[in-house]
Amino acid sequence: MKLRKYSIVLLLAFNQAALSQGTLIFDQQSSSDEFVPDYGLGNIQQMPLPWGQSFTPALPGIDFIRFKMSDASASEGPVSVYVNLVSGSVSGTVIGTTASVSVGQGYRGNPTFLFPTTVPLMPGTAYYLEPMVQGIGGVGMASGPYNYAGGSAWLGGSPNLASDFWFREGLVPEPSCAVLLIAGALLAFEARRLGRTKNE
Repeated sequence: MKLRKYSIVLLLAFNQAALSQGTLIFDQQSSSDEFVPDYGLGNIQQMPLPWGQSFTPALPGIDFIRFKMSDASASEGPVSVYVNLVSGSVSGTVIGTTASVSVGQGYRGNPTFLFPTTVPLMPGTAYYLEPMVQGIGGVGMASGPYNYAGGSAWLGGSPNLASDFWFREGLVPEPSCAVLLIAGALLAFEARRLGRTKNE
């Protein structure tokens, strides 16, 4: 029984170590501050289409995007937001879409939008981030003169060179092979021990 407890404790420890490997690798960002945004940010449903934020990656792929968002319409119900990754131009081809994030009444935060799998990118080429809202509530996004050198905010199909939306994007690293091997060995040991106990 003692051995089993130790095995479970070790397995949990290595599982936690594997998860801790999943810290985000930021590639491009207009700002690194993670302060929670204020209410009253510009309502993105009222922005002239097509709109978004351009960026120029240095890494060959993307796993996630972050924006600063708040509930811009306290009288309406919650909405879902997802982000399209667009290539070619702000109205170009959608090459990836993140999972949706719920933005409820009173929401303020920096949600992380995850792609189902890593989307390959060409370093040094401009891409566009296009948040999309599902529902009738309003969603506000932080923007300002962040002076991001690799792109800008786009409104009505034209760049707004004096402004950027607050964003961060990058990759989620895989757990290290060593951690996965040790966790697998512990699982195999525990399964074998339980099998022996059953047969006795």
